[in-house]
Parts: sequence; C-alpha cells; structure tokens
Amino acid sequence: MNPRRVGFLLIGVMIVFSAANFSWAQTRRFQMLAPGVGWALGGGKLYWTSDGGTDWKNITPPSPEPGARIAEVSFYDTREGWVVLSDLEAKSGEWKFEIAHTVDSGSTWSVVPLDYPELPSYERDAIAGPAGMSFADSLHGWIDMAFAGNSKPGKLLATDDGGRTWDWLGAPVIAGAVEFVSSQDGWVAGGPDSKLYVTRDGGRAWSEVILVPPPQVGNAGSPTFDLPVFVGDRRAFLVVNYSWSEDTPSKL
Repeated sequence: MNPRRVGFLLIGVMIVFSAANFSWAQTRRFQMLAPGVGWALGGGKLYWTSDGGTDWKNITPPSPEPGARIAEVSFYDTREGWVVLSDLEAKSGEWKFEIAHTVDSGSTWSVVPLDYPELPSYERDAIAGPAGMSFADSLHGWIDMAFAGNSKPGKLLATDDGGRTWDWLGAPVIAGAVEFVSSQDGWVAGGPDSKLYVTRDGGRAWSEVILVPPPQVGNAGSPTFDLPVFVGDRRAFLVVNYSWSEDTPSKL
C-alpha cells in the first residue's frame, strides 16, 4: 500500500498532539504520509514532522524570486516530494513558476523553472495559477492549471520524467484539486458546480462521476465534496455534504 494513502486516517491524532512550535491557525493544508510522518503548509512556509506532530521543521524550498510563494505541494512518499512556487510579476502582470524537488524529506531541494509549451495569448493572459498537483510515482505527475473565467476552467500539465519537462494535455478539465493513484487513474474535483471527474488514461480523457445519493438522504439537495481518499488500490472514501435551503438541515 502506498503510504500517502493511509496518512489521512491520522488527522485527528495529529491535531490533538501538535506542539506549540507550530501554529495551526494559519494552516492551509497538511498530509500524513506514514504513521508520525507528514507535512503542513501554513503562513507561507512548509513544515515537516517525523514524530507525530510534536516537533516541526521548516523545509520551505528556496527561490531566487523574492516574491515567490508556495502554490502547491505533493509528496509521493516520506522522502520524495515536489513544490510549485509562483510569482506574479508586477510590471508584466505575468506568472512565473518554479518546480522544487526533494528526495530527502525537504532537507535539500533542487529548484528549476517550470517550463511548458507556449500557449495562445488569450490563454496565457488568463492563467490564474496552479489549482492542484499530484504525483503517482517518482516519474508521473500532473498540475491542474487554473484559468480566469466563470466556468472555472483548467488545463492539465503532465510530466513523465519526474518534473524536469512538462506538456499540456489536450483534454479540457475543470480547475480544482487533483489526485492520481497510478500513472493512469486519477480524479479532479471542483468547477462552478462542484463536480467529480475520473480519468483512466493518464489525464487525456475525463468523464464525470455521477454520485447516487444514499436512501437516507431522500430528495437530495446540492452535493459538495472534495477528492476521494484511498486506503488501498481500490478502496476509497468520499465525504459528501448534501445541502438544501437554510431552513433544512444539511446531511453528511
């Protein structure tokens, strides 16, 4: 079993036993990769714990761009991970992206520009930054790049050499969180209507996952959800919240 798929089960334990040297008030995201080992993103910095959250080490990758910030984080296992650093240049109004890579739990990083094939000007001007990133193994990774628009459009970048080179995938996709559990199987959740899509060919084609509400939900309202959490190659959990009008309680 891939260790990154079991870490979510430890969330409650991690919050309870976190120490005072890390502030959860500013935490944007965190993930347990193995029992006691995980990362957290908060206050613009990336932190690492190897003792269940008692102590935290700042492992923020360096950047030659003074205004760069961490946009996305993806760790494949307890040693190897990637970070997207983004910087919006004030003069040109264009985004600059870098990809940082570590193989020693963030002790050292290699940082290079995130290069991708040129886009048409109307797409290049509409880039809003990464909405999600996922690596299925040491070679295969994806970045869901968001674009401005009411429909919350997105476009996938893919790499098959560990992040050294990237290519655009032709299939349209929404901007949102993305998770791949193999080089072929992945999910993206988001868009204006909170939908879930699945791919079985590495992100080239996507189909919507239609969620049938359980009987106890009744006449289901509007569902909202994030990504499924896998605890094995085939077993997963998906938290869905069905909401109606203000005078009707939502169901989880």
